[in-house]
Amino acid sequence: RDRAKQRCSSSASPVKEKPQDKAKEKPRERAALSLHRPFGMAPSKEASGYVVEKVAEGKPAAEAGVEIGWRVVAVAGRGCEGLKSAEVQALLKDAPVPVEVVFEKPESETLPSSEDEDLDNIQNVRADHRRAHEAALSNIDDLPVERSPETLPEPVASWREACERKLLNAALVHKLHAAGLKRPTLIQRHALPIVGHAEHYDLVAQAQTGSGKTFAFVIPTIARLLLRGCPPRPFFAGPTAQGCPVVLVLSPTRELAIQTCTEMEVLTKGTKLTQMSIYGGETIKETAKRVETAPIDIICATPGRLVALLDETKISLAYIQTVILDEADQMLEQRLAAWRRVLTP
Repeated sequence: RDRAKQRCSSSASPVKEKPQDKAKEKPRERAALSLHRPFGMAPSKEASGYVVEKVAEGKPAAEAGVEIGWRVVAVAGRGCEGLKSAEVQALLKDAPVPVEVVFEKPESETLPSSEDEDLDNIQNVRADHRRAHEAALSNIDDLPVERSPETLPEPVASWREACERKLLNAALVHKLHAAGLKRPTLIQRHALPIVGHAEHYDLVAQAQTGSGKTFAFVIPTIARLLLRGCPPRPFFAGPTAQGCPVVLVLSPTRELAIQTCTEMEVLTKGTKLTQMSIYGGETIKETAKRVETAPIDIICATPGRLVALLDETKISLAYIQTVILDEADQMLEQRLAAWRRVLTP
C-alpha cells in the first residue's frame, strides 16, 4: 500500500411510525415485500421470532432488499409478533406464492427531542461559521503542498469535479452546501481523491487549525460507504448484541469524539448509515445499552473506552475497513498499551 503525506502551511415502501410522548425516535421502518420460493433467507436460532441471519445472493429475499437483522412481523396479512421462529417458518411454508412478507428493520437509537434540536442548532451555527470564513480559507488555495509519492491521484478543484470522478454524488454535494461547504478547502481537495481511490491508500495529512481537516476525512469516508455500500454483518438487538462497525475514528478526547460524530451526521442524516460516539464520562452499562439498540456502521471513540467495550465483547473490530486517527500526533503520545490492543491484527 502506498503512503501519502500532505503538508499545508496555513421494491419496498418504508412506513415510519410517529414518535411517542416527548421522546423523538429515529424512524422504525417496515418494508412489505413480495417473495417467491425458495426465499433465500434463514432465521437466527438465538433470537426470539424470525430475525434474518442469512441472506443468499441472487435469491428473492436479497433481490427484494432484505438485510441481516430484519424481523418478519407479518406473513400474508397475518401478524407474527409474539410467534416463535418455527411458527413463522410454518406460515411462510404454507402461504401461497407470491407471498407478501412484512419486515421490520432494527430499531434505531432513541434521541430526546431537545437533544435532537440542540444537535440541529449546533450544525446550523457551524454552517454559518464556515460561510463566514469561506473567503479566508480561499486565501490559502494557492499555497504549496508537499505530496509523496508523485503517482498520487490529482486533487479535485470543486465538488462538481468530485462528482464527475465518481468520488461524490449529488445528494452529498447538496448536504455539503447546506453545511456551509460551498467548495472544498485545500486539504479537502487533496484528501478526497486519495481516500476515495480504489487502491486504498494510507494517508497522513497535516494542515493548520481551521483548514477543514475533520471534513477532509469525513467526506470521503462517508462517500465510500454510500457509493459502495457496507458489508453485511450480524446483529441481534438486545443484551447479547455486539456492535460491528466498518469505520473506526479514534480521538484523544471525549470532546473531539463527540464533535467528529456530530460532523459525520451532517452527511449521514437521512441515509441508512449509523454512527455512535463512545467515550468516558458515562458508565460501561450506559454505553452498552446504546450499542444494543441498533447496528453501528461508524464508531467515534476514545481509546480507553473502546478497550473497555472490547473487553466486555460489546464491540467487535472484525469488520473494520477504515481506521482514522484524529489528531494523530497527540494520540500517539498516550496510551501505547491501548494502541497495541486496538491496532494489532
